[in-house]
Amino acid sequence: LFQRISHILLYVMIPDRTIMKPADPTARNYSFAGWYKDKECTKNWNFETDKVTADTILYAKWNKKEYTDTVLVQTKSSASASYQQNNAGGYVEVTLPAIAEDRKQIKSSGYSYTCEAQSSITLSVTVNPGYTFEGWYETSGEGIEKVSEEASYTYSMIGNHTVYARFKPNTDTVYLIRHYKLSPDGSTEICYKETRHTGTTGTRTKDATRIEVPGYNYVSGYNKNGKTEVLNGIIDGGGQLVLKLYYEPNQDELFYQANASDVTGITANTKGVTDQKVVVRESAFIRNGYSFTGWNTKSDGSGTGYRPGDYYPLAEGMDILYAQWS
Repeated sequence: LFQRISHILLYVMIPDRTIMKPADPTARNYSFAGWYKDKECTKNWNFETDKVTADTILYAKWNKKEYTDTVLVQTKSSASASYQQNNAGGYVEVTLPAIAEDRKQIKSSGYSYTCEAQSSITLSVTVNPGYTFEGWYETSGEGIEKVSEEASYTYSMIGNHTVYARFKPNTDTVYLIRHYKLSPDGSTEICYKETRHTGTTGTRTKDATRIEVPGYNYVSGYNKNGKTEVLNGIIDGGGQLVLKLYYEPNQDELFYQANASDVTGITANTKGVTDQKVVVRESAFIRNGYSFTGWNTKSDGSGTGYRPGDYYPLAEGMDILYAQWS
């Protein structure tokens, strides 16, 4: 007994016997190629002779359907149908009347089907992202002419002609440009700015233009810590293309001001880079008759206060802490 559980087919049986071959499974855009004993699908299972002696898993082998250009052939009593797909804009599925296997010929250029003359064949198109289906075209004595705009096209095979599915790449396919600020050690990144752009599917973009990022410097050809600059690329129909530019932080310093004219001593600057959090120093200033009470971003004490040992985030421009006295 076969029992289907999700995508798994379970067979319950008496050991040391052959099993009945189940109906062939189906999958869109793939053809079923048999049951195998191993995941790599190198050892075929023979339902006539192979026996199950223990818990066994059989693996389905799948071949992706390929749709390629073919040639139309006409005979006296029958017609062969084909299609040509003139770019990467989509793929075509062919629906034919019932035919014997010995009348279907697989050629190096694709598939050629032979059916009775005047029988109908249906071509259905699936459009890839980033493309527009323009219609079905066929050759005639006067060249190529449009025969249908419908995604599914049925015609009678009565003459020597080739059918084309014509696709046009969209000119407004979106891609992104992102500008990343790197951490001081380059291990992490933050997207500083993202912009949306459009172009023609399947074409290469121009090089992305660097921008001014305050406190940071653009690094040409950055390729470190698993991060790689993407300066240009082929526009993907699904909008997946992202160009990436990286910027490293500039050297920066935290300055300490005595905030009084009668102070002696010097408190050395604390060095770092933009956006780095540095440790605030102890004051080395001496002011007779006064006690040092801490640091502040404003000389009058109205800004943000810091104590020695606190972390101060370096920013673009001058970073100054003023000594406070009492």
